[in-house]
Amino acid sequence: MDTHRNFFHLLAIISVLCLATLACRMLTFSQGGEDEPTPICTPPPCARNENYACQGDCPGGCGTYCAMFTPAPELMYPTVELVDIALSDHTLEISVEVLGIEGEFYGVVARENYECGIWQPDQFPERLTCTGNLWFSEETQTLRVYRTSDDQQALSLEFMIP
Repeated sequence: MDTHRNFFHLLAIISVLCLATLACRMLTFSQGGEDEPTPICTPPPCARNENYACQGDCPGGCGTYCAMFTPAPELMYPTVELVDIALSDHTLEISVEVLGIEGEFYGVVARENYECGIWQPDQFPERLTCTGNLWFSEETQTLRVYRTSDDQQALSLEFMIP
């Protein structure tokens, strides 16, 4: 019998302590204390050539935005020639002639990431082909291509949507 009475006393003491702790936390929240919850915000989806940035204080990620990498003062391949543009069901494929291109690259058009690959046939100059989604068509678009290893801008090309 004493064991049951001790158990109920212990349970009552624990219950009172839990209720007191809860009441103190609620009082702190209502007075705007240090434990005030911080809002949580989902950062925007950034393109591959962008990083998350914040001016000032961005508690919980609120106020975070995407900032594009600073373009290189000199492009790796300043002279490129447009070969072909194909648009089919929101998939855009752009091919450009780039003499001497080598390495791995990715492209960005209007914040959309594009996969790029090099085609080096024996009898033709090197071609870089970039493919990705195009969700809106303005009169003029810009393809920016970056080297994968260090995100250095390799080339930039303005084009018209067919």
